[in-house]
Amino acid sequence: MERQSRQLVERLSSGIFRTTPEGRIAEANPAFFEIVGYDSLEAINRVGVPALYENPADRERLMTLLQQGPVSHYDTRFRRGDGRAISVSINTRFVEAEGVRFLEGILEDITERKQAEAALRESEERFRRFSDVTAEGLVFHDQGKIVDVNAALMAMFGYSDASELIGKNLMELLRPSRARRWSSNCSRAASAV
Repeated sequence: MERQSRQLVERLSSGIFRTTPEGRIAEANPAFFEIVGYDSLEAINRVGVPALYENPADRERLMTLLQQGPVSHYDTRFRRGDGRAISVSINTRFVEAEGVRFLEGILEDITERKQAEAALRESEERFRRFSDVTAEGLVFHDQGKIVDVNAALMAMFGYSDASELIGKNLMELLRPSRARRWSSNCSRAASAV
């Protein structure tokens, strides 16, 4: 059973580690070395875990949090052995083994996820800028529930703030009283041009 457990740990794509509080690696699986860009325990211990942190204050913050208990999903940036910066997520805790205090945990490379999140935010911001300058009224909904509107649509229906519409049923905009309001607002906007 112990041999099977060891094989399982060695095949994981997440890095598993045990370090001293000072940052010397005691044990790690192959994925850990692959993530941090060092090929051996000796190579990484020449620099030490604290040197991996792109911002040394991030490690200090993690160590402070650990005084309160286990830490999950601590996102930070590492500088790999080859110099490349990566985003990582750390789950760790203090443990005692044979009278010695260690940090044990899991390290995941989340660089691709962080890049995708940044690209999505950028895309959403570009779309937001585009939708705010178009003269067309745009309403975004999820199965009829309004989730967002642009300024042109608010002006067409006589609203001053999107929060007045968000969460409402799209059909409320199409009630006859709203349609008359929309028609007169559109006429005023057309005559102003």
